Amino acid sequence: MKGISKASVGVVMALALLGAALIPHAFATANPAAQLQSQVQVAESGQAYASGLFAQAVADHLDVTSSEALIASGNSSLAQAQLALTSGTNVTAGIQEAGAAIKDFAAASVSLGVALQSAGLTASVGVASREGAIASLNSTAAAMSAVLVNACTTTAVNSSQAAAFESDCAAGKSDVAGASAALAKASTAGSVSASEAFTAQAQGNLSAATIIITQLAGYGYAARANAFIEGPMASLTAAANSTSTTQDRLSSEYASLVSSFQTTATAVDTGSANAVLGVSTVSSAVASLSFPSMDGAISAQESTLASISSSLSLLDQQIPATLPSTVIATIQVDISASQNALATYDSEMQSSVSDAASFSQVTVAGVQGNVSLIASQADQTESDGAAFSTSLSVLQQEVSAVAAQFPLLTILGTWSATLSSEQQSASSGSASVDASLNSVTTEMATLSSDVSIMTSTLDAAAQLQVTAALIQNATTLSSSETALLNTSASAALAQAASSLQTTAGQVSAFSTASQAVLKMEMGQMASASESLSSEGTSLKAQVTASATLLAYASAAVQSDAQWRANALSTGTADVQQAVSLFDEQNVSAGAGLLVQASAEFQLAAQQA
Repeated sequence: MKGISKASVGVVMALALLGAALIPHAFATANPAAQLQSQVQVAESGQAYASGLFAQAVADHLDVTSSEALIASGNSSLAQAQLALTSGTNVTAGIQEAGAAIKDFAAASVSLGVALQSAGLTASVGVASREGAIASLNSTAAAMSAVLVNACTTTAVNSSQAAAFESDCAAGKSDVAGASAALAKASTAGSVSASEAFTAQAQGNLSAATIIITQLAGYGYAARANAFIEGPMASLTAAANSTSTTQDRLSSEYASLVSSFQTTATAVDTGSANAVLGVSTVSSAVASLSFPSMDGAISAQESTLASISSSLSLLDQQIPATLPSTVIATIQVDISASQNALATYDSEMQSSVSDAASFSQVTVAGVQGNVSLIASQADQTESDGAAFSTSLSVLQQEVSAVAAQFPLLTILGTWSATLSSEQQSASSGSASVDASLNSVTTEMATLSSDVSIMTSTLDAAAQLQVTAALIQNATTLSSSETALLNTSASAALAQAASSLQTTAGQVSAFSTASQAVLKMEMGQMASASESLSSEGTSLKAQVTASATLLAYASAAVQSDAQWRANALSTGTADVQQAVSLFDEQNVSAGAGLLVQASAEFQLAAQQA
C-alpha cells in the first residue's frame, strides 16, 4: 500500500478545516443547538484522526511536543463543547469551543503527518490516514445533511423565490448524498489510488454542497428583512410619519397665520394711512382758510361805512331849510333808510368777523353747522351790502333831483357829487367783501367735505385691530414648534409672536388716538395731524417688522417640514429598494439601504 504523501497530508488538513469552516455558514438558518451538535461531531472525528497519528509518532519515537500541546488544547476545548451540548447551556460559547478544537486537531494532524513523512514512516500511517480522512468527510457530510434538512424546512421564503429555493435544496441534498456514496466506496476500495479517487469525488460533492448551503442562507434574509421592517423599524417609521405629518400640519397652520396677518397688515396700513391723510388734509384746509383776507376786506369796508355814516349825519344837518317841507321829509327818510341799511350791513359783517375769530374753537362735530352758518352769513352780508348800496343810490338820486330843481342851492349839488363818490366806494368795498366771503364759503365747503372724509377714515381706523385669536394662534404655534425646531428657528417663532403682540398694542393705541381727534377743535388740527402722522409712521414700521418676522418664522417651519418629508420619502424608497435587493439575494446592498433608511427615519422623527 502506498504511503501518505505531502499532498495527502494537505488533503487531510483541508478536510479537517473544511469541517470547521462549513458549520458557521451552514447554520446561518439553523438553530444553535443543532449547530453545536454538528460541530462537536466534526471535532470528535478530528480528535480520533489526530490521536491515531500521535500514537504512531510516539511508537516511532518522534518529537511530538508541539502536536501534544495542540491535541491537549483541542481536548480541553472539545470537553467544554461536549459539556455545553449535554447541559444545553452556554450553546454559543460551546460552538466557539468546538471550532477551536477542530482547528487544534487539524493543526496537530498536519504537524504529525509532516513528522512521519520526514522520518520515512508514511507507509505505516497510510491506512490510518485514509481511514481518518474518510471518517472526517463522513462527519462533515452528516453535519451538512443536518444543516440542509434544517434550512430547507425552517427557512421562510418569499413566494417569488420558492421555486429557486426548492431547486437549491434538492441540489444540496443530492451533492451530500453523492459525497456519502463516494465515501462508502472509498472505505471498501481495494487500492489506495481508488480510495483517494472516491475521496476526492466526495470532497468535490461537499464543496458543491457548501456553495448551495451558502446560497440557502441568503434566502432567509428577505423574510428577516421584512420582519425587521415590520418589527423594530415599524415604530421608527411610525414616529417619522407622525412627526413629519405633525410638522406638515403646523407648517400649513403657520402659513395660514401669516396670510391672515398679511390681510390685517394691509388693512392697518391702508386704514392708518387714510386716517393720517384725512387729518392732514383737514389741518391744511383749516390753515389755508382766507379769514385774514376776509377780515381785511371787511375792515376796509367798515372804514368806508364809518365815513359814509358821518356824511349822512352831516347831510341831515345841512339840508337847506328853504326847501319845501315835503322835499326835506323825503330826503330825511332816504337818509334814515341808508343809515339803517348801513347799520344792518355793518352788523352782519361784524358777525362774520366774530364767527371767523371763534372758528378755531369749533369742534369736529360742529364744523358742519358752522360751515352752514358762515355760508348763510356770507349770503346775508352780500344781500345787506346790496341793500345798503341801493339805499345810498336812492338817496343820491333824490338829492341830485332836488339840486336840479333848486340850482341856486349849490350845496345840494355838492352833496349829490359826494354821495355819488361814496356810493361808488361802498360798492367797490362790497364787491371786495363779497369776493372774500365767497372765497371763504368755498373753502369752508371743501373743509366740510374734508372733515366728512376724515371722520369716516377715523371711524374706520377705530375698528383696526390684531385679533386676540391671531395672537393666540401665533403663541400656540410657537410653543408647539419648540419640540421640533432648532434653537435658532424656535427663537424666531417666539420673536414673531412677541412682535405680533407689540403690533396689536400699537394698533390699539392708534385707534384710540384716531377717536380722540374726533373730539378736538379746529385749532388743534395741526398738532393732531403731526401727532397722528408720527404714530402712523411708527405703526407702519412695526407692522412691517412683524410681517418680516412672521415670514421668516414661516419659512423656518416650512423648511423643517420639507426636509422631514424628504427624509421620510427617501427612507421609504430605501426600504422598498432594500426589499427588492433581498429578494434578489443581494444581502449586502439591501442591508446597507436598511441602515440608510433607519437614519432617514430618525432624521424625520428627531426632536429638537
